[in-house]
Amino acid sequence: MTPATPAVPTIPAIPAAPTPALTTAAVTLVLASVPCSALVASVHDQTVDVQGFVFEQYGLPRLKDTLSRVPGVKTTNFGVQAVAQDKCDLLKTLAPYWTSNRESGRPASVHTRLNRTRLTEGDPLIVDLMTPAFDSYVTVDYFMLDGSVVHLPPNARSRDNQAPPNYTATLGSGGDWVVGKPFGSEMIVLTVTPAPLFDLLRPDSEARSDYLRALDKRLGALASKFGRERVAVDIFQITTQAKSSRVARIQLCGLSIDALSSLSESSSCLLTSA
Repeated sequence: MTPATPAVPTIPAIPAAPTPALTTAAVTLVLASVPCSALVASVHDQTVDVQGFVFEQYGLPRLKDTLSRVPGVKTTNFGVQAVAQDKCDLLKTLAPYWTSNRESGRPASVHTRLNRTRLTEGDPLIVDLMTPAFDSYVTVDYFMLDGSVVHLPPNARSRDNQAPPNYTATLGSGGDWVVGKPFGSEMIVLTVTPAPLFDLLRPDSEARSDYLRALDKRLGALASKFGRERVAVDIFQITTQAKSSRVARIQLCGLSIDALSSLSESSSCLLTSA
């Protein structure tokens, strides 16, 4: 009599590991570790959209590779501008306030007319700005290639920089600011605060390093007193170019804030790098 063949036990199938849940917190933590940057992300399903500024030596390919290692990330989209080494000190000071402004829906904004990031020699520089939904004090700074910063306003010609909620203004529509030589990438910065940024008027132009040290201290004090959400920063980077092979830059002539009537006053000036 042939013995019965023992039954082969059935091994249950091992379920596939679930796809890790992608979280904004995980992405934000990674972005915060990127040096010389100001980056924000929005997350939906397995897709990450990133906006902001990244150090050119770090590079977009490396940023993309870094984000691809975050659990749950399948697709990445970027609206990111590269910045040079000379912009790192600016981003170190302003990135936290720029980030919180963007994450809250960008209630404060500054950009050139038609959002043009590249201007050609002879073009007028026209800047639009918008303030958040609260009374605020508006500071517009132009960070130049030569390591200086020009204040537009407040300055000696335009001291009154208070704005009502949700205020929009246009700067330079009178053709006072014209692209000239030499060329390069520079930053226009809008800082909106619930109280005057400084108790005393600063020089119309000063060294960027001196200003950033004072700015960092003052923004921290205002954020502690009024709340981080009441301090908003927006940054717009422009690059100028020549009509021919010659270099070009922004010449700021007749600093005027024509749409902000309380800030408007014209004068003749020319700011150039050494």
